[in-house]
Amino acid sequence: MDENGQVETEIAQYREAIQEDPEDQISPYLLPAALEKKGDLDGAITEYREAVRLSPADWSAHFGLALALDEKGDLNGAITEYRELLRLDRADANLKSLLAEVLWHGKGFHVLRRQSDGSWKFAVLILNQ
Repeated sequence: MDENGQVETEIAQYREAIQEDPEDQISPYLLPAALEKKGDLDGAITEYREAVRLSPADWSAHFGLALALDEKGDLNGAITEYRELLRLDRADANLKSLLAEVLWHGKGFHVLRRQSDGSWKFAVLILNQ
């Protein structure tokens, strides 16, 4: 079986697993990844959104959605998801770097700054033109 056929089989298996067991904790996260692998970014985004709906505090669902939205070019959607990741307080240097890349605008650069209360706040640096 070629790689495309294998991915199609995985997608069908994940969909079947979700239908058979709505409490399945793994397939809702594997399905969108398989859809991305297939090249179905819109389908992946739909399934990541469903995973977020099923488990709003799940960091991995928000992260997958953020990356997929970023890849699709939906920067506002990606920024919303990256901010949700920060709210979930699992921010690390890699996340901040990804968010900084998404927030880059020709005239300014948004950076994250940790506040004294432990929360994160965005600051805008204006670059010389």
